[in-house]
This record gives sequence, C-alpha cells and structure tokens, in this order.
Amino acid sequence: MKKLYYLLVLFLLAGFSTVWGQNVIDPNDPIVEYNSSAPPARPQWGQVGKWVRTKTVSWNTNSFKAYIYKDMPFRLKFPKSYDPSNPNKKYPLLLVFHTVAEYGTVYNNEKQLNEAGQWHMDAADAGKFDGFLLFPQSQNSFFGPSQYDIIASFISDVLFPQANVDPYRVLISGFSGGGQAAWNFTIAYPKLAAATTPLSAASFDYKKSIETLKWMPIWWFQGAKDPNPPPTIARDVAKAMEDAGANIKLNVYDNYFHQIFAAVRQEQDLFPFYLRANKPIPGHYSAKRNSVRVKLSALFWDLRPVLMVMNGGRTVS
Repeated sequence: MKKLYYLLVLFLLAGFSTVWGQNVIDPNDPIVEYNSSAPPARPQWGQVGKWVRTKTVSWNTNSFKAYIYKDMPFRLKFPKSYDPSNPNKKYPLLLVFHTVAEYGTVYNNEKQLNEAGQWHMDAADAGKFDGFLLFPQSQNSFFGPSQYDIIASFISDVLFPQANVDPYRVLISGFSGGGQAAWNFTIAYPKLAAATTPLSAASFDYKKSIETLKWMPIWWFQGAKDPNPPPTIARDVAKAMEDAGANIKLNVYDNYFHQIFAAVRQEQDLFPFYLRANKPIPGHYSAKRNSVRVKLSALFWDLRPVLMVMNGGRTVS
C-alpha cells in the first residue's frame, strides 16, 4: 500500500513538473514574422507555444509578445516593473476583447491590437498600469463559449503559474462586440473576474445575470447618440443592477455615437480603478435592502475589534 502511495505521489509530482516546469512565457521573447513559405508548427493541444504575427497595424507592437494556446493566438505585454526572479511579486492582468472587425487567421495575431492596443500600451509604458495586457484573437468575428474556455484556461493554467499574474486581480474589458465578449466572459467566469469595463455594449439579457454580476465593480461606457446599442438599454440594465445592490457606474457621453474611445481615454480614474480592483478586499459590493445601503468596507472596519481578537490581538488593516 505504501509503495502504491509513493508511486502516486511521484506521478503527481511528475505531472506538475510537466505543466509548471516548462516556462514558455518570457518577456525577452522576440517577435517573429509569419512566413507563409515556412509556417510554424502548432504546439500540442493544451501546451502554450511561442508564436508569430503578421504585421497589420502602423505602430510598433513589439512589446506585445506573441503566443498560441489551444489554437488561439494571443498578444501579451508584460508589466513595466516585471521581475520574473521574484515569485512573490504578483501583477494584475487586463484582458481586452477585440471588436468583430479585428478577427484574423491563426497567423495574423496583430489585428486585435488595432483599436485599443496602442492606448493601453502607452498607459502601461507611462506607468499608469503596472500589469499585464492580454489581447486574444478570435478566428471568427464574435467570441463564443469555446473561446472563453480557452482564454480562461490560458490565464489560469499558464499565466498564473508561469508569469506571476495575481489570481485576484484579473480585469476584463472590450469595445463594441468586444464589449459584449467582456460581459459574457465575466458572466461565464465570475470567480476569475475582479472588475469589468464594457464599452458600447448593452443587452437586456444582462439583467438575467445580475446575481452573478453584482459581486464585482463594473464601470460601463456608452455613447448617448449610439443607435446600436441605444443608451436606453444601458440605463435600464444599470438601474436594475444598482437596485439589486451592484457596484456599477454608467458613463453616458452626450456627444458621442458608438466610437467612444476618445471620451473614455480622458477618464483619469480608469487605470486607478483597475488597480484598486481586488477580489479579497471588502468594499466592492454593497447590498441595498429596504433602501438601506450597507458597505462591506464599513462593516469590516466596525468589526476590527472582533477580528483583532480572532487574530491573536494583532492589528487588522
């Protein structure tokens, strides 16, 4: 029996070594251009591999490293202060979904950066967001459940163990069709999402998921002149979420149609909002019952004396 036990332990350790020991993610990875005459071999299913890109946008995207996982290409920008030698230093990750026009073949892996990549890159380089920027690319116009599963697996099974991504600070965003993907991914993986910021994406269907969405901070952006989706939907859904106790903020920009990036870029608190989001920290959810709003952060501070006793008399902060 003991022999069987030891064999089982060795088998498990060998498995962990296979999964965690092959650290493919590296901030020094070079950018490799796709060569149709010599296409790269795809890694075994379930294994991450270094990948290629086809130059598509006019600006320099080389700080976004290229990877592939389960046949989905990704671009990943490392934090400005990234130190792979310090496993105790964890970094937030901002996942950005592209629009329906930015899909590409498995060898493109750059068009997804067209709308939002440079803006986020500039913010990261300026020190406004010291975290990872992750831009997956769909090979179809819209993301769907199978793509969400691959992205969630890439974050949980690859980036958490290999790249010091903080599992409590995964942030979700997207514009237009990518905004719909941001909503849907957050609904599908609420335990993964610490906050979400959808742009120009609204549907009455989101009211069905209020009990899931109300546990995280949401900052929603909408153009007042947008015909699809119209602001009436965003206002209605945001009101329903707020009435249910959700921590939601809706910005409706009076002079904007569907394209609202210029307005959102002016929000000085956007990147601080991302950096504040942290799933274990109280205060992100507020419950409204009988018109009385109770903030968990306030409740936490009221319970400090009790928590200090439970903590052996040490200060709780």
